[in-house]
Amino acid sequence: MVKLYATSVDIAKHSINTTHQPKISRDQMFYNGLRSAILRQWIDIIKAGDSLSNAPTDQHNLTVKLNNKNVGLMKATCRQFYWSEVTKLTQRPTCYYKWESEYYYATFDWDEINVIPYKCTSETYLQTLQYKIIHRYFPCKHNLYIWNIEECDTCNYCKQVDTLSHYFAECVTVCTFWKYLKTWFSHAFEFCINFTPLDILLGIPNYNNSAEIDILNFVILYAKFYIYSCKRNAIPVDLYSFQVKLKTRMVVEEYRCNMFNKQEEFQNKWSMLSDSL
Repeated sequence: MVKLYATSVDIAKHSINTTHQPKISRDQMFYNGLRSAILRQWIDIIKAGDSLSNAPTDQHNLTVKLNNKNVGLMKATCRQFYWSEVTKLTQRPTCYYKWESEYYYATFDWDEINVIPYKCTSETYLQTLQYKIIHRYFPCKHNLYIWNIEECDTCNYCKQVDTLSHYFAECVTVCTFWKYLKTWFSHAFEFCINFTPLDILLGIPNYNNSAEIDILNFVILYAKFYIYSCKRNAIPVDLYSFQVKLKTRMVVEEYRCNMFNKQEEFQNKWSMLSDSL
């Protein structure tokens, strides 16, 4: 007689034998690495245990303090947790002290200065250039000499010490360039400007969201990249060549806006500059 049924014991044995076993790594080094990745204060909270015994049982009433604000636990995002921890670790960059010591007579709004390159352009190579200038690790000859890369720290154009301010704003060659650029910009936009070497290096804060100031900051930043390209290739720095490159840049920007149906954006932001070239 053929047995066509199975007892509950047989079924239980079969289920035990065929159940999928999860592949959990038991490597001690992996465990130690995972444990060390957890913040120490979180481990202390977990170990404390008793401090959570009085917490409300309703999960919708649970809150966590992020950036000095109580946020519902169910609504808190990974981004909020991340920036809450990052802000605890941030320190004031040492470059700020150097700028404030060198230009002791000026007032620095670093929050505004840091967003200038992001307000006036979306091109990462220009933003990166400005970031290097702000944090004072741009490869001018004075810095290269300190880093033991160059044998001297004098400018190739005027034989003065090639500091960061000299490289972009005080060299005889670039002083002439900036003089002509200010004259052109003032006539083209009917906008009186008299920016200083510090404005050239760090940009001009735009507290009122002026379109002219945004354009001026872009022109200054693009001009610094042009100066860098000229000095790197040992060619003269002149306004006409810069205007040709700037016009080409505006043609590319207009094409990009047309391709993504953003003609209105180009008209509002760049048409004044494009028409002046």
